[in-house]
This record gives sequence, C-alpha cells and structure tokens, in this order.
Amino acid sequence: MFDIVDNSIILADANLHLPLYDKILKMKGNTLSIKVMSLNAFTANYYPDNLPSHIEILYQYKERLQSLSKKNAFFSSKEAPDFLNACLSFIAWAYSFNFDFSTLKDETQKEKDLKEVINLIKDIPLKESYTSKTINELKKQNFSNVYILRRMFTDTEYIWIRFLLENNAHMLENDSLSNKHYFTCSNARTQASIVAKVILENKMNADDIQIAVTSLSDTQVLCQMFDHHKIPYTILNKKTPSNLSQKLILGLTWLKDKSLDNFKDFVLKFYQEELVKKYFDLFPFAYPETYPINQIEYHKNSLIDEFTYQTYQNLEVYTKKWLNEHNQIFAWNHKNILDMINELKEQYPQLSSKDLTTIKQSIDLITQAKPFLRQDKDLDILIDSLNKIQECESPETYQGVLIGTLKDITPLKKTIFILSAEAKDLNVLSLKTGIFDEAYIQDTKLPSLRERIDFQIEQFYKTLDQITELYVISPQSTYQSKTLEKNMQIETYMNMPCEFIAVHEHSRFKTPQFELSQEFADKLYLKHKTFVGSISRLETFAKCPLKHFIRYGLYLKENQDWQDIRIRGTILHHILETLTLKYKKDYVKVNVEQIHEVIENEFQFAKMIFPNKEKWIDAQIQELQAKTELILEQLAYFEKNWHMNIFKQEQKFSYSIPWHDMSIELYGYIDRIDTSKTSFCIFDYKSSDKDLRVADFENGTSLQLATYTIATQAQSNLIPTGSFYISLKSSPVSHKPLSLNYRKKIPESTRIEIKETLDTFTQQKKPKGWAYQDITTYCDKDNLFTTKKESPSFEELRHKHTEIVTNLTEDILSGNIRPDHDTNACDYCAYRMICRNARNEVIKPNRTNKEDQ
Repeated sequence: MFDIVDNSIILADANLHLPLYDKILKMKGNTLSIKVMSLNAFTANYYPDNLPSHIEILYQYKERLQSLSKKNAFFSSKEAPDFLNACLSFIAWAYSFNFDFSTLKDETQKEKDLKEVINLIKDIPLKESYTSKTINELKKQNFSNVYILRRMFTDTEYIWIRFLLENNAHMLENDSLSNKHYFTCSNARTQASIVAKVILENKMNADDIQIAVTSLSDTQVLCQMFDHHKIPYTILNKKTPSNLSQKLILGLTWLKDKSLDNFKDFVLKFYQEELVKKYFDLFPFAYPETYPINQIEYHKNSLIDEFTYQTYQNLEVYTKKWLNEHNQIFAWNHKNILDMINELKEQYPQLSSKDLTTIKQSIDLITQAKPFLRQDKDLDILIDSLNKIQECESPETYQGVLIGTLKDITPLKKTIFILSAEAKDLNVLSLKTGIFDEAYIQDTKLPSLRERIDFQIEQFYKTLDQITELYVISPQSTYQSKTLEKNMQIETYMNMPCEFIAVHEHSRFKTPQFELSQEFADKLYLKHKTFVGSISRLETFAKCPLKHFIRYGLYLKENQDWQDIRIRGTILHHILETLTLKYKKDYVKVNVEQIHEVIENEFQFAKMIFPNKEKWIDAQIQELQAKTELILEQLAYFEKNWHMNIFKQEQKFSYSIPWHDMSIELYGYIDRIDTSKTSFCIFDYKSSDKDLRVADFENGTSLQLATYTIATQAQSNLIPTGSFYISLKSSPVSHKPLSLNYRKKIPESTRIEIKETLDTFTQQKKPKGWAYQDITTYCDKDNLFTTKKESPSFEELRHKHTEIVTNLTEDILSGNIRPDHDTNACDYCAYRMICRNARNEVIKPNRTNKEDQ
C-alpha cells in the first residue's frame, strides 16, 4: 500500500474522495492536514478568472451559429444541445494540443460545413485554450506536496499530470508486485458466483475490494449475488436522481413546450396527479380543456358499462376542478422559473442534503443561463445541463466492495476484480465517434489514432501494475451460448494461461407455499355459512386455484379496455341477443340494413364518448357486420330445421345446493333457453369452436351447460332435452371445382357445383353438446346437432354435478391456492406474471366418485 504524507494534496477522481478520506483516517487517525481534490478542481485554480462556464459556452455557441449558412448540412442542428456539446468537446480537445484551426481541411462537403461551424465559435474562450500558457507560467513552481492517485488518465488530463510530475509532484503507487489471477467461466452469472466464492473462501475484507464491470446487466447480477451472500457493496456510477431534480427538469420541459405528453408527465411527477393524467390518456383530444361527458346520457351497450361511464364522469369533474385551481401553469413561460421552483419548495418542507445540493447546482445553472433565456425554446440547453448533473451524482455514503468501471480502478483498494474481460464488452480503447470521428480527425495534425491507442494501452497497463491482487474473469459465452472472443490487451498483459472455474450453484430457490389456512379461507370465502359464486368462478378454480384466489379472494381485476379485440365475442353475443329479441326466430332473415342498425346502435355511445376514435369504430362496425352476416347465413339452416321457440335470453338464474351445515349458492346468466310445451333446450354462445367433453365436466372445468340445465329444470319443471354450445366462429370452406377418384384404373373426375360448397358452408354450423332425450323430435334433419355417444342422462348429470360442485367448494375452503393449472390455462391469463416459474401444468383430477365406485 502507498504512503500518505502529511500536509499534502491528493488528486483523485471525485467518486473516490470519501473512500480515500476513510483510508487516510484509518492510517493517520485524522484527515486535518491532507486535502483531497479532483484534478479538474485543482487545475481550475490556475486558469484565468471569469472564464465562461460550460452552459454559458453552449449558449454563446448557439447565438454565434444563428449566422450559419442555410445550405450547411448542420443548419438544422445548430441549436441542438447534443450538437453543441459535440462541438465544445472537439474544440476543447483540439485546444489542449495547441491545434491551429486554420489547418482544418475543407475538401469534402462535410469538412467545409464543419469548418464553417468551427470558425464561427472557436474564438469563444475556453479554459483549454489557456492550458499551454498556464503551464508555461507555472514551470518554476514546486508541486512536491501534490500526490496523484494512479488511474487510467485521458490524453488531455495527462498533459497536466506530466507537467506536475516534471515539477516534483508524486504518483501514489504500490511498492509490492502485482499477484495476478486469470479465470474463465461459462457465462456472466457464473463470474458473479466466482467473485462471491473467492471473497468468502479467502475471508477478504469487503472494504479492500473494488470491481470493474462493463455492463449494467453484470452489475445487476453481481448485486443479486452479493445480497444473497450478505456481502456489503456500493455502486460508484449508479444513477439515482432525486425526485426533486426530476420534477425540476419536467417543469422546465413543460415551460419549453406545453404539449400534451409534457403536460401528462408534468402533472404526474410534479403534482402526483395520476387521475388528471389518466383523464387525458382517455380523452387526449380535449386537451387543454375537458370534454363534457356529463352532458351525454348513458345508453346501454356492450363496450362501456354504466360503472365505467360513471368513472369517466368522476374523472371529468375532478380534472376540471384541478385545471381551474392550477390554470396559472398554462400561462407560465421561461420567465416563471422561480415561480415553479417556489411551488416545488412548498412540496419539500424538509430537504435532504442531496436535495439541497441539487437545488444549489440547479440555481447556479439557472443563474448562468438566465441572460440567454429570451424565449421558451432557449430552455433546451438548461434542461440538458440539468440532466447531466443527475448523471454525475456520486454516492452519499460508501460501504464494502466498490463496484465501478475500468476508469475507476486505482491502487486505493488491495484487491481488484475485472469482469467480462472479453473483446465484446471490455473497451480498453476509446475511439472518436459521432460528427468528429476518426475519419474526420485522421488528416489533421491532432494526435493520431496510433498515438492515442498506444497511450491508452500504456495507461491501462500502468494502472494494473499497481494492483496488489488482480483477478480477471472472462466468460466463454453469452447466455444465448454465443462464443465470446478474448480481449487482446488483457491476454497480452496477463501473459498466463486462463484457468477454467466450474461453479456448481445449488438452487436455493424455494417454491412459495401456495396455501391458506382453513380458518382464513373460511373468512375469505364464506358469508353466514354460505358459499356464493358464479359458475365461471368454480371453473376458474378447477383450471387454476391461484387464479381463483387472485381474482375472487384478492379481487385483483384485469385492466379492461373497451378497444381490446377480445371483446368482439361479447359484442357478437349481444348483437344476436338484440336481433332475436326483436325478430324472434326470423332473426336469421334480417337484411343488411337491419344488421347495420343493430351494430351501429351498439357502438353509438362509444362514438359519442370518444369522437376521436370514430374511424377506428367505423372499421370495427364494418368488420362485425361482415362477420354477423356470415354467422346468420350459417345459423339460418339450423333455425329453419329446429322447431323449439326462443323463450328467454340472458336469463338470470340462481341454484342452491345444501352441503353439510351450510349451503352453496350458484348464480349466473343463461344465454338462451328454447322451449316447447313440455321440454326445453339450453344454448350457450361461444367465440371459439368449443365442444362439451365428459372429462372436462367431471374435472370441473366445464360446468356451465350442466348447471344451466339443472337450474332451468328446477325452476320450470320442464323436461330437459339437451344443452349445447353455438359457436360464433366462422370457418371458411374452400371450393374445389373437381373431385378425383383414384381408386379406379383410370381416375375419374366429378364436377363440384358452387351450390354444393355453399350448402357445406351453411350446414357446418352445428351446435355441440349433450342430448338427454330424443332431440330429433324437434328437428327436420337428423344431423342438425353434434352429440356424444357417452353423453350422460339427466339424472346422472344432476348427481355428478352435485358431487363436482361440493368437491370444488371443499377444495376452495381447504385453502388450496396452488398454481396447478390446466393445459393452456396460462395462454391468456392476466395474472401469469405473478406465479411466473412456480406455475405447474397438471392433468386435472376427476371430481366425482367414479373411481371409488
């Protein structure tokens, strides 16, 4: 470890000031006689006073570039902060090497345009333009009390470093030789395990360790590993902007441009007004006013229910009131920055030290920018500068292992780990990119690419030489098993074989206990010794107990959007219901105009609420019209040959099952009940081509038709004839002009008329389900329905239904909330991100006593 001398000045990167003071305190007992500064802060003392600040230079560049030729390729970028910063970086770098800008080439159009830009702004004074002069004036000064902490310096920093060393300054370096360890492993996660393993097995002090990572993902994996092993750490370059600084930036962005997007961000972050943002998410066309929803009378429809409509009304009232109370923000401009800051201060009666620093830095920048703020768009540079303050924030406290980048490596810490040391991620060499790239620089008298590469490699190697214990880890492949190439600079420096480390990670993940106590389940699901639920609820539990718990126990509802494509099935269902109510059995004979009237009426209310969605709604109407026409065309054959009458639609029912000392109350709505004088038949509309299987009924995942039938029989005393699904899915039928018979020696062809194909199309829509009586009594055609040979009798159905329902209820009340799901149950589940890898696909058990019998 290097020695620290009393009455000295130590030059170190700002990120390392606190760890360095901590090291001095441990070595000396106090830090009173030692001053720690950054190189930039130290050299600033020797430059002329009253040089313009960074932000002032950018604004001066912007003003000078107003006279840029319109033909210049960079004319449209002349006010962009990124472009101005790129110009400043290049000019400052060039001045550091005493570059003569008159020697810039102007052979290509890009060179001519950039030369015009540079000639307009190069005379604005920068501190770098005084570097040579300042150094010459300081040549006789003795800097023997200055100690420089070794790190990877940039070429411009090294101009000062070299001068200080030539004038008796010292480089803080280790005396001991570096002990090198070179490992390889399978992937990035494995290298994090290796680091934790080395630290723990060697009982290393976390305060003596620093790690250089090359990507955010490496940092995240490393943090997870350290958290698991309880190894303390600090991330040096973590961006943790305060809420106050974010609000200030969003406020200035609002002053610059009062667009809807900026307004929503502003009210959400600055005022925490989620409801106002939600309102304008729904009604962006009303901005900056509100839309008079309360003046529109509610009309029943399948898209927007009455509760949702009332929510919209409440949002309108709230937003209107908020806008009236804050109408001054729309009058704010670049002259009202202090008004905005004062309002921001009211939200923070007590400021943290971080917030106080943010306020001070922000006010300094605003003060410097104020003379240049003549219109709202001039705030661009100020906003960009405030964002950069956030990027440069350092941790307020340090503990344990320091996690940073290559440029943070110093001999301050005894042990250094360099992770992901392969060619892809480890960028030892920094090349010029952007507008002033290597192609632009190569023909100038500035330092060549070869010179800069040699310098960077030299700095890298000298820094590594100062590390007592150096661990370099290079993964062999990515997570996708793509091979990674080794880094040549690392290979050259290490000059030793790479040892493969196999880490066998034992899974410490424990599957959560998806279980409730029976007592808790009773409190959650029972009310006055009664279990109340819909049939879809029981089916949900049968398909996945965890989904049932989330939906019916926690009442976590899926966020529904009336524009969701999945609601089309509901709309088609409602259209058929409306047509049958109005036209009875003749609903399949309605014309195009009558269909359009019903569909248009279904969407009319949504059009009134969301006039900005009119084109989208019209497109949906056209699509649903075409689909409805096809469905009616197919259902016409069924209705023509079916002789029961439509008795009820959307019929509400309730059905009670006594069980032990309690009761099970089931309820729901039956899509359609057809009757004769003595019998009835149940129909349920489905968007898919669903079939009724005995296995699905017995495992509880398909109870609807059975429950509807049993409840209707109990209430009507009519004879149940059958229960069926009617699919609202229209499947196309391809027309083949010929049918070929290859069984004969000479194949024969038979012409197929289009009418035959059309008959196939119209006759393919067959209700699928179970028949409990001879259903042909009510049919003109024998093949009107698709039924199963194993269909149960009604008495058998009723008996099994009671067994299944009671078994499901018992399982629910036992506290079962395991994510043991049925096949495909997760495909469209809104909660699948909750159970994640705990989900378990199982074959659902038979819930009758069939197996015991």
